[in-house]
Amino acid sequence: LLFFPLIATWVSQSYAGQVDKGYWTLLVCTFCAFSITGNVTNQTLAVWTGAPVALAAIQAFLTFIILGTWFAWTRGESFRFDERFWHMLVKWFPASVACAVYDLFSHWVSYTCSLSERV
Repeated sequence: LLFFPLIATWVSQSYAGQVDKGYWTLLVCTFCAFSITGNVTNQTLAVWTGAPVALAAIQAFLTFIILGTWFAWTRGESFRFDERFWHMLVKWFPASVACAVYDLFSHWVSYTCSLSERV
């Protein structure tokens, strides 16, 4: 229900060739929808499984595999471990650490707090 309007808007704008007009607004709405859904899902899974840190580790591992496969498939043979690659890796490393810490903390809060305390 939450994603149908977003999907319909993305598809209709891409077929009409007008994605540039509302791109940033649509991108922000999509991010917010995924963020809300992800947090609710993570809170439910953390309580259901009883292992919030293990859940975060599994999600991180699957994200690594999926994005690594996508990267290898899209870059293919043109990819090289040159200086530019290492510079980008170092540049984005703090963001990845911050995301991992946020996920671990979010799962821990979901596991240890009641729903009213989380809100």
